[in-house]
Amino acid sequence: MNAVFERYDEEYCTDCGFPADFYEFYGPRIEAGAAAGHVNHPADLYKVDWLQIDDTITTSVEVWNTGGAGDNEPGFGNALWALRAGFRLGLVGVSDDHSADTDPILLGTGLTGCEAEALTRADLLQVLRARGCYATSGERIELRFSVDGAPMGSELERPVGSVLPVVIEVKATETPVTVELLRDGDVIAREKCATPMCGLSTRVRVEEPNQFYYARIHQPGDERAWSSPVWIEGACTRPFGCLRSRLLRGGGAPEDDCLTEWLRAGRPLFEPRSSPGADLLCVDGDPRCDFGDTPDECTMRIGLCVGVEDAALAECEPAVPESIEILSPSGSTDRESPDFQNEQTLAALLHAIRPNENGPACSPLSELRVPLGRLRVVTSASAGSRVDDDTLVVECQPATAHRHPHRHRPAHHHD
Repeated sequence: MNAVFERYDEEYCTDCGFPADFYEFYGPRIEAGAAAGHVNHPADLYKVDWLQIDDTITTSVEVWNTGGAGDNEPGFGNALWALRAGFRLGLVGVSDDHSADTDPILLGTGLTGCEAEALTRADLLQVLRARGCYATSGERIELRFSVDGAPMGSELERPVGSVLPVVIEVKATETPVTVELLRDGDVIAREKCATPMCGLSTRVRVEEPNQFYYARIHQPGDERAWSSPVWIEGACTRPFGCLRSRLLRGGGAPEDDCLTEWLRAGRPLFEPRSSPGADLLCVDGDPRCDFGDTPDECTMRIGLCVGVEDAALAECEPAVPESIEILSPSGSTDRESPDFQNEQTLAALLHAIRPNENGPACSPLSELRVPLGRLRVVTSASAGSRVDDDTLVVECQPATAHRHPHRHRPAHHHD
């Protein structure tokens, strides 16, 4: 992790080998407005343990660095995984080269662009802390991004079903230029331009309790830029009524079963299906429910809600759990295995739930890797003496040609 200071004479930590040390030493300075902090190369070299990350202090993550493959957006543990897991992080580009002893030396390629009130260190650090900057792979691309008039880094609350305007403005350094709008990491709109001045204007619909949008730019030479996200909290006009058909109870005593309930992805992405013994069923490669490209495996999206007011469990009084434990999957130390990644994803989802005094709260939808067969997820939530033990069973069935002739989902010009 890095801390960037307004003054040149700040003390620095010589023994901050763990995140807790970094936050203890630099956190008060960052929170006081004298510095900004970000997380480096999250899945490359020194791999980040996201459960130790405090996104109120290290408010950005490196989406581009010349070390490794450079692109830290996709993949387990990288920037997009962290955003889907509920971390509120701006995206920055960083210019160090982890292989400077090998030609070609790439020092200085990654850049961060910020639109600040004035060109002072204090103003730049303020917009960095507010997650209001953007990243490039080294080109001085200019990028502006807004949702419903709010700039990158904003957190908005809008009713589920609302339709919001999105505007992307780009000044590229090479042509042609491709502008993409992404929702939760999926491209939902795209515009191509033959001139450096390029843009995309469209409208998006609020469909989830938690969603994020960001822009991505492509130009020749594999040069790219990424805006920081805008986060949308979708509020139900009736207490949880807009999500009721998507909730999955995990079992347990009826008087406690509403402490936690699973949230499945909504239409049109996923048509609900099940089979005997499974809560959710997906066919490998079906774009309505499989969001990955790994053969013989389904990448399925799921969230978790707490304090649910469930009409089908009238005897259950909603309450926010004091603790939630993941009982399965657990124990794997193989970072590449589905069990390890699923356990980390579920733990991050628990971290992402922000209790709401006015009603239930949900995590974002995040991705579970489900090899062919069934995955059993077991959690235990506690609120005082009450315990809600929930089980979710998801099934991935083998691909057949007649079930899904097209694996990849095309991007659309309008959402």
